[in-house]
Amino acid sequence: MMNNSSIAYDRALLMKRTAWRNMQPRKPTAEDEKYVGTAVKMLTYVACLNYAMCDLEEELRDSGMFRHGVKHAFVRAQQTVQSVHQRAYDMLGRVSVTAARQYNDALDRTWQQIDGAILLTPPERAYSIVAALCRLIEQANKRLTGRYDFVPARVLYALPRQLAVCGLEDRKIDRIIELNAD
Repeated sequence: MMNNSSIAYDRALLMKRTAWRNMQPRKPTAEDEKYVGTAVKMLTYVACLNYAMCDLEEELRDSGMFRHGVKHAFVRAQQTVQSVHQRAYDMLGRVSVTAARQYNDALDRTWQQIDGAILLTPPERAYSIVAALCRLIEQANKRLTGRYDFVPARVLYALPRQLAVCGLEDRKIDRIIELNAD
């Protein structure tokens, strides 16, 4: 029969070892490696979505559509996107300063590629980019499965329905973005 002090000591020792192990640098396992490309692409799409929302706002304003229900739906969607983007950036910043810098570099490079590849007219252009990025984020995140799933991105799946109040046609340009994004 064990006494209470040995149980407490065993637990304390286990906690100490677990804490030490969690502080050690973790190298991706072979299992992790198969998800890295998908995770990077999905996080880059999240970052690009933040830029696309800025373009959508500008295009809606320029077309005179940024009023009433459209404005309300857009502001809610923009806050959601900014929150998810910030969480992704913060998560990568906790990994390393280099990871956060690479996130920004991938954003700039990929956004230039997407921006140059889409030749639709405003505001349909930005709206179609936003809708496509949301679908691509959802597809990538679902491929990441339980452990690797970026849960904060799930709220982005509903944005195309939320922004449908704009009355713009979604040109389903997902494949064009996939082909032109890093």
